[in-house]
Amino acid sequence: MWVDIIGKKVLSRNLRSDITREIDTDEDVGFVIPRTSGGYIFGTATGPIAVDASGAREEFPTRRDADQKLDLIPTRWNDAKVAPDGFLFLNTLTYSLQSRAGSLYRVHPQDLKLERIHSDFTIPNGMGWSQTGDTFYLIDTPTGGVDAFDYRDGEISKRRTVWRTENKSQGLPDGMCIDAEGGIWIAFWSGGCIRRIDPHSGYRVTEEIRFPVPHVTSCAFVGDKLQYLIATTGHQGDTENKQAGMTFILEPGVLGTPTLQFKF
Repeated sequence: MWVDIIGKKVLSRNLRSDITREIDTDEDVGFVIPRTSGGYIFGTATGPIAVDASGAREEFPTRRDADQKLDLIPTRWNDAKVAPDGFLFLNTLTYSLQSRAGSLYRVHPQDLKLERIHSDFTIPNGMGWSQTGDTFYLIDTPTGGVDAFDYRDGEISKRRTVWRTENKSQGLPDGMCIDAEGGIWIAFWSGGCIRRIDPHSGYRVTEEIRFPVPHVTSCAFVGDKLQYLIATTGHQGDTENKQAGMTFILEPGVLGTPTLQFKF
């Protein structure tokens, strides 16, 4: 499953049957997270919203519940991931991309409490956890870097930058996923590629996969053995390149880690 953010759609394709599906949303939608109950959580702009297995909407805490006020600047959800210990992490950006106006939120798996836990990001994007689960990675796209935090019981601390692009002409980091060896696979907006960064070798770039389009937005491992890598792209108004905005599937030669479901 993947999203067409400003197209207001959640899309899916069954890799066995090739059956495709589109679900329309009322607002821009930044992410889709599967639920253990068979439903989903959609990152609609003012939401998120929970959807059950039949497609019916359920109550779910929103930013207004968490912050006790409406957004001062038009804001939407951008990316989300479920942590190894069950917490749902999700982040926001402003439509104007105002500097340091993006935030990171967390949903508790026990009581569904949504709370803001970190601010001062501009375009918070890809997230992931180390193999041991004690390091949390997050990308703030305009910085060109990957930040790491110590992680324990839903709490993050000791922020530091572990990797930064040498030249922003190489593109800016966007979404990410983690492989079975702990490697970080990062999509590069305006870079036309996905790069693998290896924490075991000083966060060195060990792989680069080039795409026929410039704006690669995110990636995730799929398949029975997690042997495939799905990559999404955006067209950014580029109508000349017919592949811009398409979703790609490839075999990177390494197995991945699964997308975790939220227990709700």
